Amino acid sequence: MNQETKVHVGRERPYGQFRAMVPSEEHGAYAAMVSSWTRGAEHMLPKTTEDIMGFFAEGHAVLVFDGEELISHVAATYTYSDGAIELGAMYTNEAHRGRGAGTVAVGTLLGVLREKYPDTMVFALANPSSAKVFARMGAAVMSPEDLSEEVWQPCESCPKNPGSIPFHCCDTPYNLSSIPKTGLSI
Repeated sequence: MNQETKVHVGRERPYGQFRAMVPSEEHGAYAAMVSSWTRGAEHMLPKTTEDIMGFFAEGHAVLVFDGEELISHVAATYTYSDGAIELGAMYTNEAHRGRGAGTVAVGTLLGVLREKYPDTMVFALANPSSAKVFARMGAAVMSPEDLSEEVWQPCESCPKNPGSIPFHCCDTPYNLSSIPKTGLSI
């Protein structure tokens, strides 16, 4: 990814009752919590604290807070050889689901990615929870064949996918580039 484009890392912006932030390395205290969310989620490729810190360092993550409580996260988790970017590690604390925090996280990160990487295809492999958010936001469902074989390689080593069967957990790809601009940005 081109690192030349300015990103507003560390800036915060309020969205109704929530505030969103593109974290930096100085926000590392949140990385362990986000990592534990990904490891505990039923249908999500687990991420280490170091993985999460990498997303923070690159300006490729968004944290959403309700007051001082961290309640949601999403990141640009992979950039593939064809230039496509995958959003992943999307999680909202169960007590806060259905209130729009995931939508704020995704919309904010899409704003950041559109600014940094215009005209780049952004997609997500949706689990049952994230599919609801993406559909509500207007994302188009993709055919798995629309994505490169490279996208499915992590399925082979995913500890949550017995038998390493593609499409077992994250069976619905969504084209997030098709989501209309929301005005959410940092």
